[in-house]
Amino acid sequence: MSDPSSVAGWFERAYATGRTPWATLSPDQRLVEWARDRPAGGWALVVGCGLGDDAVLLAGLGWEVVAFDVSRSAIQSARGRFPGSQITYLVADGRWPRSPPWSPRGARCSSPGSEGRGSLPRASACPPR
Repeated sequence: MSDPSSVAGWFERAYATGRTPWATLSPDQRLVEWARDRPAGGWALVVGCGLGDDAVLLAGLGWEVVAFDVSRSAIQSARGRFPGSQITYLVADGRWPRSPPWSPRGARCSSPGSEGRGSLPRASACPPR
C-alpha cells in the first residue's frame, strides 16, 4: 500500500473512493483525434491510465498497449471494466527498473500534443519496426 501522504496515496484514495471527476469513462478526445490520423499497429505506452479508456481505444486500433497508473485501485478497475483485453496493465510510478516489462523496439515515437505544445502526453505511440 502506498504512503497515504504521498501523491500515489492521494490517487489511491481518490480511485478507491470513486472521487475521480477527471475519469470521464471515455478516451481523451485529443487522443481520439491523434489516433485517427495514424496507421494502426505498433506499441503504445499510456501514462497515468486511470480507468483504462485511452488504453482500450489504442488496443482497439491494433496497438500493443502497456498502461500504468500509480493507483492499484485504478488498475484493478481498468482490468475489471475491460476483461479479456490484451493490454498490459501495471501499477507503477514511472521510475522504471533497468528492464521495463515491455519491448519498445527502439522506434521513433510521437504523442498527442508533441507537435510543439510542450505538454506531457498521457500516451506515446511507436510504429512497428
